[in-house]
Order: sequence, then C-alpha cells, then structure tokens
Amino acid sequence: MPGWELASEVIPVPAPAIAWYTGDPAPLVGTYRGPSRGRDRVVEVTQGEQGVTFSVNGSPARALPWIEGLTFRGGSAILTFRRTGGDTAPVDALRFDAGSGFYILKRQ
Repeated sequence: MPGWELASEVIPVPAPAIAWYTGDPAPLVGTYRGPSRGRDRVVEVTQGEQGVTFSVNGSPARALPWIEGLTFRGGSAILTFRRTGGDTAPVDALRFDAGSGFYILKRQ
C-alpha cells in the first residue's frame, strides 16, 4: 500500500469546500479548442445559475467550482484560464489538467 493511501486511512483528508466564482464571468465565457489524444478537445464555457459552467465535447454543461484566481475544478480536472500580456489582457487560453492528460486549449 502506497504511503499516501495509508496516511489517508489514518488521517482523513477533509473534502474541499465548494466556492463559486463571484467575479465577472464574461471574460471567461467562450469556446476553447486544442489537440488531445487523436482529436480536438472543445470546451464550451458559459454563465449559469451558479456562475461559470463548462461542457467538454458537447457533454451537458456542469457547474465549475472556483479554487482561486482564474483556476476552477471540474470533477477531477483542474481548469486554469490564462491571459497573455498581464492581468488586464483578454483571456486567450485554457489549461485543462485532467490528471491523465494536460491540454492547452486556445480561445476561438
């Protein structure tokens, strides 16, 4: 048994608290596309009742809990929006870390 599994049995890790993005979602909303394992990955980011939502390759949209800054958690994936050119520049990319793959998706 790996050490982290043993540690989690002895010292349970609390579930992370869910927070929703309170900033303006408009700069994040859009379509992001990039290569992933033989075909393009398309992530559609929209504004929903709980804030930012996302859909991958046409799947039903899901709420996107906020972690910090422009970083969100979508299930087990971590989604980080990036700006080239500083804090006031438009969002132009989405880094999608699925654990089993890391994809850099460009805003369309």
